[in-house]
Amino acid sequence: MPDNAARVLYAGIVGDTGRFMYPATSSHTFEVASKLTGYNFSAAEINQIEDEIDIPLARLSAYVYSNLNILDSGAAYLVLTDEVLEPFNLGDESTSAIVPLPGRIADVDAWAIFVQQKDGGFRIRLRSKGPAINELAKEYGGGGHELASGAVVENTEQINEFMKKLDTLVSESK
Repeated sequence: MPDNAARVLYAGIVGDTGRFMYPATSSHTFEVASKLTGYNFSAAEINQIEDEIDIPLARLSAYVYSNLNILDSGAAYLVLTDEVLEPFNLGDESTSAIVPLPGRIADVDAWAIFVQQKDGGFRIRLRSKGPAINELAKEYGGGGHELASGAVVENTEQINEFMKKLDTLVSESK
């Protein structure tokens, strides 16, 4: 295999496993990654690139931590409207990088980030450290995996409804 192909595969594994932190990371994942590091590329450089963010994204990250709503159950949420994102000069496509951030907080078990879309509705980026969330996502026209899903809601009323259900789901999982 060419060195560049090995580099791209390794970068994909690093990204898809959250730098080997996600639960689906297995011994096989490490074995494949280990073999790939035998090719001529810098694994350290790939890890550094995966970890770097630009200044607008750093500022949005600070906004996430400052404005995240954390419920007593361990469910958390953040609503990112066009007005919120505008000063950061970032669009919907840039928000994927901030999705893992609430999971770094010890008291957060599952979280939703609502990102306003051009039609005024909200895309939900839904993540969990334990409670299965994909069935809830299906109720809102979405789907995904037990710990990483997505869905859509039309307005703030549906955001509130969704969060009540997520709050209950997380509470009942304890």
